[in-house]
Amino acid sequence: YHNFTHAFDVTQTCYTFLTSFGAAQYLTHLDILSLLISCMCHDLNHPGFNNTFQVNSQSELSLQYNDISVLENHHSMLTFKILKNSECNILEGLNEDQFKELRRSIVQLILATDMTNHFEYVNKFQHHLNNQPFDRNKKEDRQMILNFLIKCGDISNIARPWHLNFEWSIRVSDEFFQQSNYEKICGYPVTPFMDRNKTTRARIAADFIDYVAAPLFQGMARFLVDSKSLLEIMTLNRQKWQAIMELQKEGKFSDDELKFMEDPTVMVQKLPKISEEENGNTNKDKDKDKNNNNHGNGNNANNNNNNENNNNTANSPKE
Repeated sequence: YHNFTHAFDVTQTCYTFLTSFGAAQYLTHLDILSLLISCMCHDLNHPGFNNTFQVNSQSELSLQYNDISVLENHHSMLTFKILKNSECNILEGLNEDQFKELRRSIVQLILATDMTNHFEYVNKFQHHLNNQPFDRNKKEDRQMILNFLIKCGDISNIARPWHLNFEWSIRVSDEFFQQSNYEKICGYPVTPFMDRNKTTRARIAADFIDYVAAPLFQGMARFLVDSKSLLEIMTLNRQKWQAIMELQKEGKFSDDELKFMEDPTVMVQKLPKISEEENGNTNKDKDKDKNNNNHGNGNNANNNNNNENNNNTANSPKE
């Protein structure tokens, strides 16, 4: 999951926020440069094991960064180590004040991708939206916008067309299962949502949309109205993960078999209630079923389930 394609994916998404959804009007040129650099570099040298694992294993990185946003501090350090190389220094044209401002912003942007603080960022952004408009002349307001943009970009696979959301979800669940396997072997506390014996790939994807992605993208839709289309795609994807969970409950296929299905879209389209033609509407009985058996509210992300193919995050790829 954490590879160069992910870095490019996040960058492309944030570029779309800037150009197609209008975020650039709130930012300076230096802000935009810091955002795009941060997108490319926010997971540099990611080991595939999260901060919790780093701390529990007392890894070298954990010791180096005193257990605080371990990976994000590492990614940030490497970003400037690379930029300091004369062959990579795209910032040499900046004056001293511009460089200091850019560095400050990039460090904050990359640290914002630490999911430990996710809900704090979301709540602050929502509070600001509820109480006052963003002021382009205030550095703090612009940084809040930047942080929110990269956070949305970092998990934007949930708002990609279904086949891409499926692929990224399989990849991230592979990393999760690998980490939980090592946690068991090493005797560390096992992260519950990563334990293949206690969850499934579809459950991971559905819960992530419900509890992490939906509040984030709902806030973005309020801020950048045109980005509402992403909520519609996310809702369709959530329904398809629900359909997969129901098929698995019926014993149609295992979690391991799901991983190797060549065309998950075709597999999901076999369900008449989740077909592409139906704009995500399911019958009432099935809806009651879901509301009773889910952590719920995945379908509350957006009730306007319009045509999936008419709206995607700048027409694909992709915390």
